[in-house]
Amino acid sequence: EFSDTSLEDRRTSLEQTGILQVLALNGAGTLFGVPWIGRVASSWNEIDHPDYDYNSYHRISADIAIPISFSLNLGETARHFVFTPTAGFSMTDYDQANKQMEWDVARRDIEWRVGASLDMKIDPRFGVRTTVQYANIDSNLPNFEMDNLSVSIGPTFSY
Repeated sequence: EFSDTSLEDRRTSLEQTGILQVLALNGAGTLFGVPWIGRVASSWNEIDHPDYDYNSYHRISADIAIPISFSLNLGETARHFVFTPTAGFSMTDYDQANKQMEWDVARRDIEWRVGASLDMKIDPRFGVRTTVQYANIDSNLPNFEMDNLSVSIGPTFSY
């Protein structure tokens, strides 16, 4: 049997519930003959419950990708590929210190991301995408520092 008090003692998504607002500018073009895709964003999240205001934050971020298209003859068929190196940055400032963890300072994270993806067309509508990304988060609170290498492979569909 569960009571309201037993639920209050557990960490839940209530600590993350709030309104996330994002203002972003996306762009694409060609600079000196090199295609690019970019995004600059500012986001802020205000937590609904005052006991968890330490999870409220403001984040700025910027990302850029450079898609490079090419074709290769594999057997009797030419296959289309797109190789896309990426880089990004974000800085997140939290509104206040987490007193539940006895921290005296508000958390601040700086993240750097680099990666690349390779899209391989199997036929005009279907393909396979492989993505590799390395991310590093440097935080003023050591528990939130992170190095992460991710690899994903999956199908793609164009319509």
